[in-house]
Amino acid sequence: MDGAENDTEQTELRRRKAEELHVGEMFCELCFDYDLLTSPHALPAITGAHTIGDTSIELIINRTAYILRHEYTFFSSNDFIGGYIELTCSGQTLFALQTEHSHEDSGECWNKPKSVDEFVEGPWIEDFLEVYRQAQEEASRQEKESKLQRGLDENDVVAAVCGHLQAAGYHILQRCRTTERGIDIIAERPSQPGRLLIEAKGGTAARAGSRRFGKAFNRQQVLNRVAKGFYTAGCLCSSNRTGGDRVGLALPDTEWFRDYLNRVKVVLDALGITVFLVKEDRSVVLL
Repeated sequence: MDGAENDTEQTELRRRKAEELHVGEMFCELCFDYDLLTSPHALPAITGAHTIGDTSIELIINRTAYILRHEYTFFSSNDFIGGYIELTCSGQTLFALQTEHSHEDSGECWNKPKSVDEFVEGPWIEDFLEVYRQAQEEASRQEKESKLQRGLDENDVVAAVCGHLQAAGYHILQRCRTTERGIDIIAERPSQPGRLLIEAKGGTAARAGSRRFGKAFNRQQVLNRVAKGFYTAGCLCSSNRTGGDRVGLALPDTEWFRDYLNRVKVVLDALGITVFLVKEDRSVVLL
């Protein structure tokens, strides 16, 4: 066996080992609850954490500094279809995983493993298994608490904006729930030409029993919601506007939603997309 064949065999053995240990699933779960990793004192195994941009965090575990990077890499047909997770330490890649997205009718999505690109065995595995165990315990505790406080899901956002529009003299021609396909809100006002076409996104899953029901989306999931909503609104601008139709975007009024929306506000204004923000009391304001 030559050197190249031996390297290929060793790489395949490492990938199989990663799959046997379910390392890919573990990191997909940890990135799904990304905010837990950076919450002070949430997980005792993590003694230090800080974010690096929007896609990476540095984690101190057992006096060792790790960099965990998680980002979306492909965008097509109104859906993120791929992603990438990478763990490094002192410049060495310990684990790298390509992911794909699993979706529910509610519009909720999360990563699932697609293929392992790199896996180096070492003590980091035990470090992250302990972090994962603690994260599961903390997520379970938070889920029990969150049942008493449910955020705004997409159906809540749609209902609030429809009420706001009706009070402003609009007639609602179409109103879709998360289980229905189509433009979320279509409205018209006799005093104005054309229709108002609105794409809506929520801040938590709409279906009871789903993984995020009653639990606010974390920062990266909010970015996902804003990006998808922005893309869909852009498509409405391109293909569905006739006779003076206008386009809108409806989202929860939270710090993270406002942060990402403000970054593209110049573009939203240039496209003529009106952004409706729904507060916890169901009142509606414009961005």
